[in-house]
Amino acid sequence: MNLSDDQIKAVNKTATNSSRFVDQAVIPKLVEEMANTDWRILDYGSGPKALHVHRLRDLGFNVVAHDFGNNVTTEHDPKALTRTYDLVYASSVINVQISHEMLRSTLVEISTLLDPGGVFLFNLPKEPQKIDFDIQDLILTLSEIFGDDIDYKKRNSSWIFTVTKGT
Repeated sequence: MNLSDDQIKAVNKTATNSSRFVDQAVIPKLVEEMANTDWRILDYGSGPKALHVHRLRDLGFNVVAHDFGNNVTTEHDPKALTRTYDLVYASSVINVQISHEMLRSTLVEISTLLDPGGVFLFNLPKEPQKIDFDIQDLILTLSEIFGDDIDYKKRNSSWIFTVTKGT
C-alpha cells in the first residue's frame, strides 16, 4: 500500500518520544511476562527512539525495532522486515492506522513476519484512533489473516490482543 507524504506524517506524529511513557506502556510489560529471552522479537512501530526496544534489551531480550517514514533512525534495523519472529508487538500502533485498507495491509505484513505459532501482541487504546473500530469486525479480520487463536480483553481504556499465528 502506498501512502502519501501527508499520510505518513500523520501516522508518524503519533509516536511517543518521551521516556516517561516507557514505564507506563502495557504491551512491552506483557512482552516481558510472556516471552523467553531467546525469542526473536520485533517492535513493529517502535517510534524514532525505540524506547521499548532499549528497555527490553536491557532485560536480556533479543528485540529489534521497525518503523517507517520520518520515524526511521539509526535505532531501526533496516532488514527487520526480511526476517521472521517468534513475537511481534505493536504498542499503540494499530489504533493509528488511517484507513481500513492500511489496517489490513499492516496486519497482513505482520502475519508474514511471524513464524507459525508465533505471537502478535498489540493494544487498541480508545484514543487516539484514526478510524472507527468495531471489535467484532477486527476479530474477524484477525482470524482471516492469522487463524482463530485470538485472545482479547479490556484493560482500562484499551483492548489487549494476543494473536497466535496458525500453522
